[in-house]
Amino acid sequence: MANKKLNILQQARLYNIYRETINYVHHLSKKYEDDQLIASTLLSQGLRLYRGILDEKSFNELLDTIIKDAKSIKPIERDEKSIN
Repeated sequence: MANKKLNILQQARLYNIYRETINYVHHLSKKYEDDQLIASTLLSQGLRLYRGILDEKSFNELLDTIIKDAKSIKPIERDEKSIN
């Protein structure tokens, strides 16, 4: 997948989406106390979104990138409020 720079509006939207999502993840974690179920559901829903907007080649490239970058993924901290 091609790297694209985000314009200011896209950066602001990304920040807001991330912040709202992380707040919701914290809410779900407190409510259900099962982070693995929450993570698998979020991953499944995210991949379904990608499947709907990407062609087969781009979707496979995305999966390859996820696998390649897996070691650099940091866990969510309980008090996390921003993009790292």
